[in-house]
Amino acid sequence: MEEINNILLENKSENCILIGDMNINVHCETEPIVQEYESILAGNGFCMMVWGFTREDFKNNVLVQSCIDHVYIRSPSSKFTGAVIQSKISSLYSNRLYSDE
Repeated sequence: MEEINNILLENKSENCILIGDMNINVHCETEPIVQEYESILAGNGFCMMVWGFTREDFKNNVLVQSCIDHVYIRSPSSKFTGAVIQSKISSLYSNRLYSDE
């Protein structure tokens, strides 16, 4: 968490996107690491763009859903949207939007 905070503090540009598989399930809101992670991002002006589940696994025959693939933005513009494509192309849902351009 300290490294993420330091990187965000060093990068003061208005427009910034943080994307990645962070291995932090933001749906476990009571976990201290989730609270710390979201506090760091909010404190640096970032907004969450993907809220849905991005991964499904069966553990002991129980379906476990999580959101460990994150997209956060910091921008003065509010013209951004985020989405999770529900068609499963692997063990992960796709957070990517493809274009034929």
